[in-house]
Amino acid sequence: MNEPAPRRRWFGGTEDGARHRKKGALLILAVGFALVLTTLGPDLPKDQPLNFRLPAAHSGGPLRLQVSFTRVGAARALQGFTLELDGSTRSVRHQPRLPDGDYLVTIELTSTHSSGREPPAKMETTEVRRVTLAGQETTILIEGEQSE
Repeated sequence: MNEPAPRRRWFGGTEDGARHRKKGALLILAVGFALVLTTLGPDLPKDQPLNFRLPAAHSGGPLRLQVSFTRVGAARALQGFTLELDGSTRSVRHQPRLPDGDYLVTIELTSTHSSGREPPAKMETTEVRRVTLAGQETTILIEGEQSE
């Protein structure tokens, strides 16, 4: 007896061949997606927990903490933030969303102290720290060399 010929699909393949091509295309798509993720993964922003330790010389009065993040080798800061503090804390936590990597962190700390009849004295500290961010908590100690 004659068996019927396998049913052909539009592009000349059999049903089994079409199923294999479909699986192959999905496999290639999955491998391509994995390659894109491994290539772009380090450049995707994620939470970077930071702990800034403030110097004792700036405690007691109102404080302004300004911080900017510049990738090493870049001309401009990626982002930054400003916090107004009451001066009672010695540690500030902040969690910017940045890609992993090496950064120059520019820190400006300004405090205003008033003592008796004297006009308020403004103390400023500016420091630049090189830090490597990788998603773990990073502590940045601010030394507190000040200028009035």
